[in-house]
Amino acid sequence: MSKEDIKVKKIETKKKKKVNKEVVKTISFVLVIIAVISVIGYLCFLVIGNNKNNKPQETVKKNINEIEGYGITLDDQDSELYKELFNELKKNLESKDINKKEYAKSVAEMYIVDLYSINNKLNKYDISTELIWPTIADNYRTQVMDTLYLYVEDNSRKQRDQNLPEVKSIEVDTIKESKYVYNNGTDKDTSDDVTYDAYEIELTWTYRIKYGYDTTATVIVINDNDKYYVVEQKA
Repeated sequence: MSKEDIKVKKIETKKKKKVNKEVVKTISFVLVIIAVISVIGYLCFLVIGNNKNNKPQETVKKNINEIEGYGITLDDQDSELYKELFNELKKNLESKDINKKEYAKSVAEMYIVDLYSINNKLNKYDISTELIWPTIADNYRTQVMDTLYLYVEDNSRKQRDQNLPEVKSIEVDTIKESKYVYNNGTDKDTSDDVTYDAYEIELTWTYRIKYGYDTTATVIVINDNDKYYVVEQKA
């Protein structure tokens, strides 16, 4: 082998070694980048996970009891007083001999307690119509939302800082039988008037803390197909 051949081989060997070093450097650089990205990704995962865990969970009401056949339910956010009244009504409606007067009385009491116990409402739209006559339920919901509940702040994540009332006790002052006339047409057109048996019930209630809300009212409860509903509230 000539000296020139040996020189060529040496040059080729040096070139190969140089290429290998560049490859190693490139691979090392890529591995470092991957490691850095992995660490950053892991840290981001931890931060996002902690934020999710620390974020208050949204409150969802759950039905815990029901009076079958009457569409009246009890949920876990209802006040203790409302739960007591619900159980009294349930006992009456599930008995063999239903006391209609007590039925109407319970509906009026539960209606007031639910309406004015605003501290357990999730927001201004959290309005129950179970005790309201279905014919006027939509109008009732709109009226309450635009008046009594207008400024109720959202509390679906238990972050509300607002003073709202809760009914502590309620009493029926008087209860008497009456008639309720519902006009389906205009005030002048009485041909479509429908008359229902009703009870006119005067109530007085107190709050756990006084905030200036109503404490008295007269509630009209009608009998529609053997079910009692609230149709009107008078101051």
